[in-house]
Amino acid sequence: MSAPHQERSFQNEIVSQLVAHGWLHSSNSAGYDQERALYPEDLLGWLEDSDPKNFARIVHPDASEANQEKGRNRILDRVVRRLETPEAQGGGVLNTIRKGFDLPGAQRFDLVQPPAG
Repeated sequence: MSAPHQERSFQNEIVSQLVAHGWLHSSNSAGYDQERALYPEDLLGWLEDSDPKNFARIVHPDASEANQEKGRNRILDRVVRRLETPEAQGGGVLNTIRKGFDLPGAQRFDLVQPPAG
């Protein structure tokens, strides 16, 4: 009987390449939101860093912490709805990453950046 197929070495190679190019890596699942099936801090950090003016339209910097949290939750919930939408209807992981997402009160949020240069 042959050994079960293992992808661990392939996964480790991908992680090594990403870390070598500035990506962060955690050896555990701390911060993972199981209900939403994503890392909220990573997604929100990306959006705030890549499009701070647009992000501030939803998560107002001078709002109370409770209202900022509502804004962050609006973003997260919208992304989850897009991810859950069937691909044939414009949702799913690849469509969401490629096309970004809309949220009332803001411009389209992009989830990719073209290479510089």
